[in-house]
Amino acid sequence: MESSRRQGGIQQLLAAEQEAQHIVNAARNAKLARLKQAKDEAEKEIAEYRAQVEAEFQKKVLESSGDSGSNVKRLAVETDAKIEHSGWRRRGSPTTLSRCCSTM
Repeated sequence: MESSRRQGGIQQLLAAEQEAQHIVNAARNAKLARLKQAKDEAEKEIAEYRAQVEAEFQKKVLESSGDSGSNVKRLAVETDAKIEHSGWRRRGSPTTLSRCCSTM
């Protein structure tokens, strides 16, 4: 009788151990599934943010570069205005420079 009671107790312990192992495995699998879902969501958010920042960058590039021909014209006008304002053309005109060079 003692032997059968021990056998029953051992069987009960083995069954409890197996049940505990199933519970642990289920919890582990659930945790891995949550981690995978969180990773996927984070990658999606990163991709959306990256696309947003890239779009803003491209918009700024287009705004700043504009038409290169108009930028060249604008820079030429600004340069001419600065040269006129500085008086360099009056003092250092090509004829004055050629006279200075020929007298040397």
